[in-house]
Order: sequence, then structure tokens, then C-alpha cells
Amino acid sequence: MNKSTYNLQKIIVNDFKRYYKKLMILLLMITTSAILVITIVHKTRLLISNEEQLDIMQKKITAQCNNLILEKNILKSHRKIEQYAKEKLNMTYSNPLKENIIIK
Repeated sequence: MNKSTYNLQKIIVNDFKRYYKKLMILLLMITTSAILVITIVHKTRLLISNEEQLDIMQKKITAQCNNLILEKNILKSHRKIEQYAKEKLNMTYSNPLKENIIIK
């Protein structure tokens, strides 16, 4: 009688190679695809979050710009009043040295 020993690991690996090769390749492709989908979804969410932060920043800057335009227009109207007072009404600023302060 021949006593032969069989290497069970080698038999199992050969069976997988022979009968389940396509299945293993398919399983590997599905796993790779799932990991790539998860990565892309994560990056997309990060980009959306960054876009929302930029939108908020843009709205703040726009509001600040509008406030500065309003302030500029208000300052222009004061200058117009001063210019009108100087030109049409001959008004001037008084000299501080010629001012008399009366205290009761």
C-alpha cells in the first residue's frame, strides 16, 4: 500500500483556481467598485460643504459691499450739502481763535 499524504491547502487553492476563478475576480471587482463609490461620495460631500461655505462667505461680502456703497452715498450727500452751503450761501467754518465762549 502506498501511503500518500495530501496537502489539503493545496487542493483547496487548486479547486478555487479551477472552479471559482471567475467568481473571485467578480468579487474583487465588486469590492473595488464599492470602495471607489464610497470614496467619490465622500469627496462629493466635502466639495458641497466647501461650496456652501463659499456661498455664505460671498453673501457676507456682498452685504458688506452694499453697506459700504450706502455709507459712500451718505457721505457724498453731506459733501453736497457742504458744497452748496459754501457756494450758494457763502458759509464758511469759523476760526477757532476768533470764537468767544460764554459761560453762564
